[in-house]
Amino acid sequence: MTISRLIQMSFVNNTSAALTYFLPANQPVHGIGPTVTNSNLGPLGSSANTSTVSSNWNNALAPGPEGTYQWNLDASNVFTVSYDHPAGARETWVKVVCPPGYVCSSPSTGSNGVNTFTDPSLEQHEAAITITISPV
Repeated sequence: MTISRLIQMSFVNNTSAALTYFLPANQPVHGIGPTVTNSNLGPLGSSANTSTVSSNWNNALAPGPEGTYQWNLDASNVFTVSYDHPAGARETWVKVVCPPGYVCSSPSTGSNGVNTFTDPSLEQHEAAITITISPV
């Protein structure tokens, strides 16, 4: 028997610059994906300023999807996103490390330069969260 362990991380870009999706080598650690709906996250005001990154794992005996990816503003301004959506009793989390001058937030959390999101919406077999990237 297989059980889906889907995690969807939606991003809203409220900055004045476009961000580009980047998947480092050897990712994911566990699971399938991540896949992205829009690899160029347009600036605030554009019709393409939202995107969803998804990862899944279809093996009931496996640890669940886990990995890291990035949204790049330029070579020195990188938003690093790590996620773990484990099977079993461990908590699901999404961590975003923002470069100086930017904050990330979700509807149920505060915002700062480094956020580990443990939103209740993540504690589902099909977990989902929306994260907004904004200038300070």
